[in-house]
Amino acid sequence: MEALLLAAGLGTRLKPYTDFWPKCLMPINGRALLDYWISDLRNCGISHIYVNTYHHNEIVKSFLSQKIFRDYVSVLNEKTLLGTGGTLVNFLEKHNIRDNLLVAHCDNYVCEGLEKFVEIFENQKIQHYSYVMGFNVKSTNNFGIFHIDSNHVAKSFFEKDPKAIGDIANGAIYIFNSSDQKLIESIPHMYDISVDLIPKLMGKLKVYVTEKCFIDIGSPINLKFAMKQAKKESCHQIEPIWVEKLENIEKRIINSDY
Repeated sequence: MEALLLAAGLGTRLKPYTDFWPKCLMPINGRALLDYWISDLRNCGISHIYVNTYHHNEIVKSFLSQKIFRDYVSVLNEKTLLGTGGTLVNFLEKHNIRDNLLVAHCDNYVCEGLEKFVEIFENQKIQHYSYVMGFNVKSTNNFGIFHIDSNHVAKSFFEKDPKAIGDIANGAIYIFNSSDQKLIESIPHMYDISVDLIPKLMGKLKVYVTEKCFIDIGSPINLKFAMKQAKKESCHQIEPIWVEKLENIEKRIINSDY
């Protein structure tokens, strides 16, 4: 299985930090968010990772040029923003993906590793279902909300609908089987995965609900909250210059008034 990490967004909710630093490299306890994702995916047995970029592409590309990532991660720079759906369609058209594909918005900090999520998908007797990770919420504001049956199959989905009732939010971490990849390629003018694709997968998509913290770091408050929740980890083989950069950026954020 290969993985596509969506990291091209402008990060407007995270301004002013994203004026000088990419959202996917925001430091959390001294370590870049993207580094957490890559390490986690490697632990799951993902064979190769593609990272799509746009905003601050050169910084992200430089970070991923380090020896630890060089042979395992490919950078796909977008000249214009295609939207999450457009990026996915473009990727499938240009790459001959014959296996299942994990797709994730990498602006979330997930306290639970992805091993169990991937394992449950792979242990299906027949890989009839694609999967999405969900998480529990008390308020439906700003979230896509799933309604699921007793077998965790998604029956309906409400994308940021203020009238939606439910407590299972879309974590935007997906594993698409080969059948659904064909469906994706057939959708005309797809721009947003949540709006244009997910409603078409009702009855074909299972929701794995994590019981651990799931944090969208897209706002200054949430980013600082993630910094407090994360366990202190070493930056393993990250080059010293990047360790210093990340520490300085994190101090700058912690000491800011935003």
